[in-house]
Amino acid sequence: MNRRFKVLILVLLTAVLCLSAAIANLAYSGSGSGQKPADTQTPAAGSSVTLFPGQNGLWGARTATGRVLIEPTWYYLRSMSDTVLIARRNDGTIDSFGLIRINGEQLVPFLYSNFEMKTPDFWIATLTENGSQKYHLYHADGTRWTDESWDSAELNNGVLTVTLGNSSYTGRVSPNSRRIEWTELHEEFDVSLYRLTLDVNETRLRNLPSAETLHLLGDAAADYLEYLFITREDPDPARIDTEHSSEIRAADRYEGCQLKGAQISRITACETEGYPEYLVQMQVQYRMLNAQGEAETVRTGMILRLRRDGTGDLVYAGFSDTRQRAIFGGTE
Repeated sequence: MNRRFKVLILVLLTAVLCLSAAIANLAYSGSGSGQKPADTQTPAAGSSVTLFPGQNGLWGARTATGRVLIEPTWYYLRSMSDTVLIARRNDGTIDSFGLIRINGEQLVPFLYSNFEMKTPDFWIATLTENGSQKYHLYHADGTRWTDESWDSAELNNGVLTVTLGNSSYTGRVSPNSRRIEWTELHEEFDVSLYRLTLDVNETRLRNLPSAETLHLLGDAAADYLEYLFITREDPDPARIDTEHSSEIRAADRYEGCQLKGAQISRITACETEGYPEYLVQMQVQYRMLNAQGEAETVRTGMILRLRRDGTGDLVYAGFSDTRQRAIFGGTE
């Protein structure tokens, strides 16, 4: 074998080994991430941080002037903003993403299988809870748009659609105020085997409390219906206005009655000089035995008065049932 042929073989073997190493490193650094490793080299808009690979095939971060901020010790990095990076945990075995600051400090735990950018300031993070996928909504600075773990989340042309159980919400994402302006709500609150529903469109929302307050009011109303028809165990005393406690404890009036369904038809914020108060009007359907012992379906309007206390929690402050013509707490 002549010398020229030996040199050619050596060059080819070297090229093959280099190519194999590069492919292995690429697969290892981005395996299962669902995001292209090339993305890690692209700074966020306006970012002064550059991501770079080390000789070990891992990733680090440095300033535009070359000062190293984070040594190359991460299997995956991506810029979320000028101060926040998406990182993958260093075990290299499973996809486990979290958020770190550009000084390497952990900002958000490594809980997620993916971070997807919808806009520069709107990211959807995916995690698994009890075998099902949940979604968290993040700002680019690592803070959350909402506290909920949503069952589904999608943003199209600035319109956000999310679901939670049997409830669904639609809203507009406002980059300037960094808030979600909800435009349509459909909520269902469990009352044992039955549900209390709330449907609100954009027109009604303009005259109502915030979506978060509506959810709390609906939750409190559902708890009260469960007390009346299911458990018959008095609510927590801390949640009952002492001045009207006898009026709130009305379960004995519904002995033998079976709830069939309920819908919130109206919510009114009361004008008060003290803590905020709300009237929650419900259309309730239940079954009871009449004087002849026959099953009778009753449809009635119920009004529940709720008030914020000094800690911000909701307290039951009055109750009435129009069918019984009994008015409590001064409500009509």
